[in-house]
Amino acid sequence: MQITFVNQLAGVALTSTYVLYTMYRYGWDARVVGLSLAFVGICSVATGPLTHPIIARIGERRALFIGLCCGAASMACYGLGATGPLFSLGTPILAFWGLSGAASQAFTTRRVAPSEQGQLQGAIASIRGLAMLFRLGLFTSVFAASIATSHGWQIPGAAWLLAAALLACSIARAAIGTRPRHAEPVEA
Repeated sequence: MQITFVNQLAGVALTSTYVLYTMYRYGWDARVVGLSLAFVGICSVATGPLTHPIIARIGERRALFIGLCCGAASMACYGLGATGPLFSLGTPILAFWGLSGAASQAFTTRRVAPSEQGQLQGAIASIRGLAMLFRLGLFTSVFAASIATSHGWQIPGAAWLLAAALLACSIARAAIGTRPRHAEPVEA
């Protein structure tokens, strides 16, 4: 559940700062922003049908790690991209972030009884809602603070780097939470 929350929270960096950031940092106008967002959509649509075959081939645990790593790498690419084309290199990587959501869902679904699936799905929806509440100010506040001239330094990509750091923490949490469970030895 923690992975789901952080995954959702990091994801809102995209929706809350993308337009502001690209217009500020690269001077993109509405047309270029729209085209770049279309590219995000095309990449997501292109990789969507690959999600389940990839998970079936490499397993849920690996897919979770690959997805989280792709999410963190794309956010870091967005935050560090000094030019618009370098920023855009993160988009195809971003598309594979979806592996983490599907794999995480599979893990949590398998850990509860069939009679508890409705409660699990409700909890996941609640977690997504909480992440959306945090989004209302977190990444936009970080972005605003990172470009303020009052403190003498600027890091325009700070919101993206925060999202990358959150996803890196999720990778560490996933390593612990998805370890294969072995039966405890029975003491004689």
